[in-house]
Amino acid sequence: MEQSKTAQKAQTIVSRSNERYRWDLISKYAIAQSELGVDMTYEIKRKMVGTIMLEDAPIIKLERLLKRLRREYVKLRKISTNLTKRS
Repeated sequence: MEQSKTAQKAQTIVSRSNERYRWDLISKYAIAQSELGVDMTYEIKRKMVGTIMLEDAPIIKLERLLKRLRREYVKLRKISTNLTKRS
């Protein structure tokens, strides 16, 4: 019986940790929206995650979404840098 209580406590800790991590990823998505714009981030989110809410999306999909948004950000920064160098 004691093992099951320990297992339950461990499961609760993992669950809380996953939720914290999920909300950390969602907050990074919000930062991406402010940098890339709502339209672009929403379009990428819709293609990769679908129309479900981010808080209901699997963590692996959130991680992949943020990785893609980072790539888009880098592309835009390179374009922006190249344009300012030409001016």
